[in-house]
Amino acid sequence: MNRQYTLLMADSQEERKKWVIALNELKALLKKSRLADRSAFSVKEVFDVASLPSIRLAQCATVIDRTKMVIGFADVGLYCVELDRETLVAVGGEKENKGRFVEKVEYSASEQLLLVMVGPPKDRHVRLIPSAALDGRDLKWIKVAETKGCHLMAMGAGSIAGTASVGPSGNVHYIAVAIKKSVIVYQIDRSEKRHRKWKQGAVVSLHLGEHKQGKMLQKDALVNMEDQSLQFLSQSNYEAQLMVEVAGESIEPSSREYLLVFDKLGLYVDAQGRRSRSQELMFPSSPRPGGFAHLSPHLCVYSENEIDVFNVMSAEWIQTINLRNAIPLTVDGLLSLCLVNDAPFVVMLCDVLSDEDLLYIPPSSSNTSGSIGKRNKGRRKFSVRIPGKDDSRPGDRRSNLPISGPSDFMHIVHMGPGSVHELQSMIDLQPQSHGQSAGDRVRGLIPIMRSTSSSSNNPVKQLGGSKQDIEQLHRGRPLSTTSKSSEGELGA
Repeated sequence: MNRQYTLLMADSQEERKKWVIALNELKALLKKSRLADRSAFSVKEVFDVASLPSIRLAQCATVIDRTKMVIGFADVGLYCVELDRETLVAVGGEKENKGRFVEKVEYSASEQLLLVMVGPPKDRHVRLIPSAALDGRDLKWIKVAETKGCHLMAMGAGSIAGTASVGPSGNVHYIAVAIKKSVIVYQIDRSEKRHRKWKQGAVVSLHLGEHKQGKMLQKDALVNMEDQSLQFLSQSNYEAQLMVEVAGESIEPSSREYLLVFDKLGLYVDAQGRRSRSQELMFPSSPRPGGFAHLSPHLCVYSENEIDVFNVMSAEWIQTINLRNAIPLTVDGLLSLCLVNDAPFVVMLCDVLSDEDLLYIPPSSSNTSGSIGKRNKGRRKFSVRIPGKDDSRPGDRRSNLPISGPSDFMHIVHMGPGSVHELQSMIDLQPQSHGQSAGDRVRGLIPIMRSTSSSSNNPVKQLGGSKQDIEQLHRGRPLSTTSKSSEGELGA
C-alpha cells in the first residue's frame, strides 16, 4: 500500500542526527538478519469516502456472504451493501432506519437473524432483525425486552438443550446481553418474537467471544487468585477486553487453554484459571478503546498509527500494519475503518495463505494493496436503492430486448405515397448503364408492408401495368427497408 509516514520532532539538530543514525543502523541490522516474512494479512480497499460518503458515520459491520455486508451508522441506521451491484438498501425499510444509531451488529447464518445494539447510551437496547429485511422490505425490528441500558452483547450456539427448536447445526442458539452488573441470556426459538428469556443472574454463564461461534460454560472463574502470579490483576487499572480459546473442543475440558486479553497485556491460563505459560503478550503501542479483534488464529491490536498482529498459538508478534486511526468494524476485525491521507477508508484484512477472500471485491475498483489512497478514474459509486422503484435494471424489461429483422414478407398491395402510374412509368424505363433492371429499381422504391385488408382481391389490377411485369416483381424476393441485398447493399 502507499507509504505511511510518521513525523518525529527533535529539540535540536544534534538530537535529530542521533535519531537518523539510530534508525539507519536499525534498518541495516534488519536487512543483515534476513528474517523470514511471516506476514499474516494483506490489505485491500473495500470502498472509500468518494464511493460511499456515509462511511464517515460507520460504527460497525458484519459480513452476510461474499457479495453482501451490513453496515451500522450513527443517526442513519442499518444498510445492506451489495458489492456486486454497488447499491445500498435500508434494512427493514427507510422508515424503520430513520434516525437510528446502530452501535453493534452480529449475524447468525444458521438462524437467519441479525442482532443489533441501537440507541444512544442512555436508551441503548437490543433488537433482532430477520434476514428477510435485507432486501429493503418494510419489516419491524424485534425489540428484546429488558435490555435497556445494555453495554455488551453476544450471540452463539450452545450445547445445552432447551424446549425451543434446535438450529440446523444441531445446537441451540443464545443471545447474551450485559446490563450493568448482570447478564441476561435469551434462547432463540421459532416464535413470533424469535426469542425467549432463559436465565438471568450476576454471572450466569460465560460466553466465549469467537467469530460466528460460541458456547455456554458453567460459572467458573478464569482468573484464579490463588495463583500468586495473577495477583496484580486485582488492581483496578487492568480492564478485561477479550478472551480467546486457544485449544479446540476436541481436547478434554480440563486441559483447555485460554488467552485473556487486557488493555495492557495478554496472558494464558488453563481451565482452572491458573497461569499456563510464563510468556505474556506485550503490546508495542497503547491500544485504542475497543481496539481488539480475534481473526483466528491471530489477535489484532489496534493503536493510533498501526495494527499489531499476534499469533495466538505461538504468542509471537508477527506483523505490523501501518494504518492510521484504524478501528475494527466487524467482531473479528475482517473489516476496519481507517484514515489514508486524512480520508476515511474501509479496508479488508486478507489472509495471505487463503486462495479466496471472504469478500468479493469487483476488479474494476482500485482495491489492491498498492493502490489504496490513489484517486484513479473510474472509481465505483454506491447509490441507495429503493425497493419497488429502482428494481428494474438495464435489459430487464422486454421493451429493451432486441427485435429480429423482418423475413418472409409478401407484397400484397401498395399502400405508400405516390401514384401507381408513376411507378408504372418507372417500370417502362430502359435499363441504365450499370446494368440494373427497371424492375429492380421499382422493387427498391416500393415500400414493402404486410396488409390485412380484404379489399385487395386482385392486387395486379390495383398496381396497374402489365401482368408480366407484376409477376416479375413477385418472383424476386422483396427487400424491406432494413434488410440487405445479396450484394451487401441496404435497400432504400
